[in-house]
Amino acid sequence: MTPYCLVLLDFDGTLADTRPSVVFSMRHTFAELGGPLPGEEAIRATIGLPLARGIATLHPDLPAGEVSAWVARYRAIYAERAAPLTRLFSGAVETLHRLAEAGLALAVVSNKAQGPLELAVAEFGLAGLVAVAVGERPNGPAKPDPAFFESGVRPHFPDVAASQVLMVGDTEVDLAFARGIGADACFAAYGYGRPEACRALDPRHTIARIADLCAVLGLD
Repeated sequence: MTPYCLVLLDFDGTLADTRPSVVFSMRHTFAELGGPLPGEEAIRATIGLPLARGIATLHPDLPAGEVSAWVARYRAIYAERAAPLTRLFSGAVETLHRLAEAGLALAVVSNKAQGPLELAVAEFGLAGLVAVAVGERPNGPAKPDPAFFESGVRPHFPDVAASQVLMVGDTEVDLAFARGIGADACFAAYGYGRPEACRALDPRHTIARIADLCAVLGLD
């Protein structure tokens, strides 16, 4: 029997391979707005961070007052041209179906903006499987800040204890978020995180593919 009743799932790198979309959008944003073009590996290293922080990391000389314009242009490029490049990882839908059928509550928690996250969840047919999708909102907290959980997730599950929550994610941001809210963490080792840094955060579980989550939750 699993001790968990609520499973939180990151989106980028955990449920979906968004690398092609992110790299395309970031490189075209830099090309259009005149910044030094970042390499693919540098861009991939920012996946999971709030977008404004990722842009600032790739372009440290960008004045703070211009970051919002870059964020807006990135999001426009992503929505108009890059979103179709994203694909769910093999087994993602089937795994979520099994978890939902077992009576587990599911929530997607991401530093992707709220609107694009909700759109992606709907377009991939996940909306009927998850209770809520919580993304980054203007001036709101983001992972790994525990306030992200308290403001975005807790209202939907007021009676769930931290010991009943499993956070599944592929980066240090996700695992630090789990630690911050007092939940167990499951490291999605097939994603984008740095393995050494992620394992240093001592996740309780590690999976090599999304389907392995069924075994972690005692469903195999």
